[in-house]
Amino acid sequence: IEDLRAAAAVVRGRQVASSIKQALVVPGSGQVKAQAEAEGLHEIFLAAGMEWREPGCSMCLAMNADKLGAGEHCASTSNRNFEGRQGIGGRTHL
Repeated sequence: IEDLRAAAAVVRGRQVASSIKQALVVPGSGQVKAQAEAEGLHEIFLAAGMEWREPGCSMCLAMNADKLGAGEHCASTSNRNFEGRQGIGGRTHL
């Protein structure tokens, strides 16, 4: 929950830049999601133009539509970062 609190403090009152293709917020667990919603953090992300997702892998494995394309960048709290993990040719910044 600490990472979501810190991220919400940064984006509060701001908007996702028009140059950003997609801004996803994916809580690490159902418990973290529930706590974040109880604190109203999801409303801050939504107001900034971000997507509030269900907990799960999302971009962590690039096994679904949530993946980076070549030359795209991702800011992530993932605990793994190796070439191609979040999409072929993409860059992950922890």
